[in-house]
Amino acid sequence: MGDAVNFYDSIIEGAQELGPGDRGQLYTACLEYLYYGREPDFAMRPVPHAMFVMVRPVLDNQRAKQMAGSKGGRTRAERQANGKQTAKQSASKAQAEAKQTPKQNPTEQEQEIEQEQFSNENCKKRDEWAEARRQVIAYLNAATGSHFKPNADVTRRHLDARLREGYTVEDCKRVVDTKAAQWLGTDMARYLRTETLFGSKFEGYLNEPCPTSVQADDEWSSYALGGGADAVTS
Repeated sequence: MGDAVNFYDSIIEGAQELGPGDRGQLYTACLEYLYYGREPDFAMRPVPHAMFVMVRPVLDNQRAKQMAGSKGGRTRAERQANGKQTAKQSASKAQAEAKQTPKQNPTEQEQEIEQEQFSNENCKKRDEWAEARRQVIAYLNAATGSHFKPNADVTRRHLDARLREGYTVEDCKRVVDTKAAQWLGTDMARYLRTETLFGSKFEGYLNEPCPTSVQADDEWSSYALGGGADAVTS
């Protein structure tokens, strides 16, 4: 019977609680109402009649769907068949487009080449930054008599951040010159360290007037030029 006699599981389950006679009256009343839209023409006992009254809205809804199908609306089976046909057409279209469209996804070999190039670029950049840190820290140690190490975590974190922003070794040396001239011999000398000089205030320090001459003594100048054992030790 298809959708036309779909009483739904809840109706059937409820009817199973009735005796055979009452269940027969309920089923008969539901079928006649569903097909002909009329109230039962026989005297129903109280229990099946009460259940019929409760399920009547469900039957009204089912009957409305049935009437819509008879007036040109698509039945459930027709909708399913149309959906399958549409899906089949979409799949065929996608396959045809796939054959006509050039393959754009990179091959595994192309991906490996790209990853290798990216890795090589990163290695080159790391080497450049390591050399830049060595030069800057050697210069700082020579100017202040400190023993900072270029590969210490705090040094790498702050100096690499400035290098990543595009600042140069000369920019960093200028900041060392400026702050060393201002702070050496004062209580501020303790701030001549990497996290202060190359931290968030770096740009402000860089744009301060640079002293006309800041010259480390001969011993520390030689230390800076040679890199110094402490300056290059990680």
